[in-house]
Amino acid sequence: MVGNGVTNWKYDTEPAYLDMGYWHSLYDSTTYEMMQKNNCDYSGLAFDKLPSQTCMDLYGNFADDVDKVNIYDIFGMCWGLPTGDGSEKLKAQSHERGLTKVGGQIKSYKKTFTARDYTPWATYRHKYRA
Repeated sequence: MVGNGVTNWKYDTEPAYLDMGYWHSLYDSTTYEMMQKNNCDYSGLAFDKLPSQTCMDLYGNFADDVDKVNIYDIFGMCWGLPTGDGSEKLKAQSHERGLTKVGGQIKSYKKTFTARDYTPWATYRHKYRA
């Protein structure tokens, strides 16, 4: 069982997602080939070490293509909580909060989590939009 397979932030996050995304046809071969041709290295994104602007523009293409992909199930739909009225399920809203008592104090907590909540490294692709 692996849970979250990230063991090295430099290699297992964006670089691995870029390769996996290409080999699963999540983005186009032109973008991938241009990344290779320009020797784009995205291993420093988690550390705010950015490649060239050309590489970041290509990364933007990748980010646009995979923006709606559930990284835990790339072939499936990511559904949230049921609406309660028998209609189609809605996507879970990450801002939904609940209350509980902890150590005699009322505390707020998130009721639902998104794939991005579980994999914060995946949000780097949105941080560097041109």
